[in-house]
Amino acid sequence: MTVKPHAHPSQELLTYEFTSRKPTEAVAELQWEELAVPFTIQVPNADDLYISHLNQELTSVPGFFWQGYQRAARFCLDKNTHLEQGLRWAEDSISQPGVGQANFITLSTKAELLSKMGRETEATGTIQTALKLRTTTPLDIYQCGRKLLGDKKVDEAMTVFQYNASRFGGEWPVDLGLARGYSAKGDLKQALEHARKAVAQAPNPQNKQALEGMVKSLEAGKPI
Repeated sequence: MTVKPHAHPSQELLTYEFTSRKPTEAVAELQWEELAVPFTIQVPNADDLYISHLNQELTSVPGFFWQGYQRAARFCLDKNTHLEQGLRWAEDSISQPGVGQANFITLSTKAELLSKMGRETEATGTIQTALKLRTTTPLDIYQCGRKLLGDKKVDEAMTVFQYNASRFGGEWPVDLGLARGYSAKGDLKQALEHARKAVAQAPNPQNKQALEGMVKSLEAGKPI
């Protein structure tokens, strides 16, 4: 290993510190007197270690609740690793006896994993089930539509936003979603109409300020 020492404020006692930490590596630094010597520690196959650790955790307290399995599945999804294992955890979070719960979070996580694995028909069916749950909120549906917009699935997002409107009427996430959907489709007039409605329904000053910014952009002919 080749290292490059550098000057450091005087340190009477020999000290080791981590000056940088990342999921797969860290930089440790030996510090003594007026010199510091950094060296990098790398962890090969870090994802395998994380998966092994998650498996171990799920044999204890986290495994007694659906949240533990959902978070493990989300790790696989976000890291795009061990997707088959992630899907098994997602299914456990939904249907494991005494633990699983079919709610918007667990079902949408499963749907995202299925989509990432190229199983679009199953993904669509799963997210449709999630959207229609009695416990699903207008904000859940809005966030689903936002993700579809982020994935450049504008027509699908618009269908979700319109479903939100048919189910929840004048709730503020409904008009916010429609504003974003119409903007993405290039209909800035309709987007502005719904953005103004969302401003009037804003639940707090922070949301109201953000929505007013959207209105100004749309009034200037700029999409949001």
